[in-house]
Amino acid sequence: MNRDVIKCIKTCVALVVIVILLDVLFGQIMSFYSKRYGLPGDYAKIEYLFRQSQDDVLILGSSVAINSFMPAPMMDSLGVSIFNGGCNAQNLVFFRCMVDGALKHHQPRGIILVLQPDELAFDDMGRISLLNPYYGQSSLIDSTLALQNNGKAAFFLHSNLYRYNTVWFRILLQSFLPKEEMANYGFVAKHKPLLLPEFNDLGSRPDDRFVAPDKLQSLQAIIGQVQADDVELLVVIPPCYKRLMAGGNPYSKQLLKQVCQEHGVQVMDYSEMDYFWQRPELFYDNSHLNGEGANVFTQMFIGQILKSEFYQRVKNKSDESNKN
Repeated sequence: MNRDVIKCIKTCVALVVIVILLDVLFGQIMSFYSKRYGLPGDYAKIEYLFRQSQDDVLILGSSVAINSFMPAPMMDSLGVSIFNGGCNAQNLVFFRCMVDGALKHHQPRGIILVLQPDELAFDDMGRISLLNPYYGQSSLIDSTLALQNNGKAAFFLHSNLYRYNTVWFRILLQSFLPKEEMANYGFVAKHKPLLLPEFNDLGSRPDDRFVAPDKLQSLQAIIGQVQADDVELLVVIPPCYKRLMAGGNPYSKQLLKQVCQEHGVQVMDYSEMDYFWQRPELFYDNSHLNGEGANVFTQMFIGQILKSEFYQRVKNKSDESNKN
């Protein structure tokens, strides 16, 4: 065999071995770091929910949850501990993993699941790759992550370099960025924009009746797991500055409410309130409240939840626990 060919083969083999060794070493370093210090940045909430939370009530959702619910005044009024575990740009597929991971660590009295009015109408995975570092920790997370890129990510998830490829940069930044989300029990206020958002009215558009199967399955799975673990569940749709197609009541939204009703889960829907539609100054954009809007909404929500069966059951569980 030609010496150049043999040399090329040896070089390739050596490179493969070096990459494998680096991958294993990097994985060991990141595993040690995460166990000792936890993962930073966007992972802070996941770390908290999976390993530290002892809260009575968890709020789970996307950025809509982060920017809408203020735990501090809620705790003062409700008398239970609350953490806002919302994560940016996520959806029901991610929420299911969060519920599963949180319940394996700690059983809260209740969970408030925050959804958008068209939550079932989009067929995408969101930023599910945020869970890449947790591959191998649960069968649900593993099977969910394997669906990325039409199943093409399954092979790469075995690589530590792939799973942790964004974490090292966040570790570098954590010394410079404020941990504002954790400082306010998970809530982050959006500022008031220089230009107020314009109302987005899609009400005259016909209903396409599309429902993403994975989102519907995730919702049903969340309800089933939460109820099996004897945890109270409340679904909340916060205010938004838009009207959905089909006069604001598309099939996907109807189905969301129907599924919840069939399983005895209360839905509080604030997405079509004239009070908020008439006040653009309370919004950051069409989907998110600003800080002032979050304060107004949180006070309104407190008044409603105090009258709810969800709160009465959560409070009864808290009282029984204190007696024991």
